[in-house]
Amino acid sequence: MRALTPIRETVEKRPPLPDRLDVFLCHAWDDRQGAAKQLHDLLVSLSVTVWFSEKDVILGSPLLREIDKGLAKTRVESYW
Repeated sequence: MRALTPIRETVEKRPPLPDRLDVFLCHAWDDRQGAAKQLHDLLVSLSVTVWFSEKDVILGSPLLREIDKGLAKTRVESYW
C-alpha cells in the first residue's frame, strides 16, 4: 500500500484531458523516448495540443481504453 501511494497521488493530481486535442500521436513502443517524444515536444512548443501515450495514459488504466478516449477527443491523427 505504501509503495502505491505516490502513484495514486500523482494520478489524482493529473489534470483531465482538454475537451478537444489537435493531434493524436500514435507511435511504436521503441520510439516513445526518441523520435515520437521529439515530435511531441516540437508540436507542444508550437502550441499544438497533443495526445501522447507517455503523458496521457494513466498508470494502471487499460491502454486501449485510453487510446479510444484520446482518439475521440482529437481532430487529427498522426501515425509515427
